[in-house]
Parts: sequence; C-alpha cells; structure tokens
Amino acid sequence: MTQSADLGPVLLLPETMLRLTGPGPRIVELCDGARTLADVIGTLQAEFNGADPEMIRREVLAFLATLNERRALDYL
Repeated sequence: MTQSADLGPVLLLPETMLRLTGPGPRIVELCDGARTLADVIGTLQAEFNGADPEMIRREVLAFLATLNERRALDYL
C-alpha cells in the first residue's frame, strides 16, 4: 500500500492500482503476515466497537475476497 497525492491510499498492482477507501487501508495494514484473519477481524471489531461485530466480519471477508479475486492480496 502506498499514498497517492491525488487519490489517497492505493494498492499498486501490475498495470493498475486499486484506490482504498473507508476501512480498506486499515484492513490492508492489518494483513501483515503476522496476524490471522481472526486477528484482523477481532482488531477491527475492537476499533469499531459501536458497529455490529457480525457486519464487520462480513464486510472484512467480502473486502478481502475482492482483493483476492483481483490478485492484490492472498490470505488463508
């Protein structure tokens, strides 16, 4: 992940880039290879403690699935 002066946080991929908005940059930041998927979800649930934990779980999984489909991020 890098910071674009015009677009904000982006993931640079071969021949393209993905603009990250909302909690996207934080999710990518937490995917550091040291944390499990459960750790990432738990951290975000703690940080956004006013939000529905199940909604956070679903949205993180959907976001990561999208990044995985675009070959931007692998996760187990």
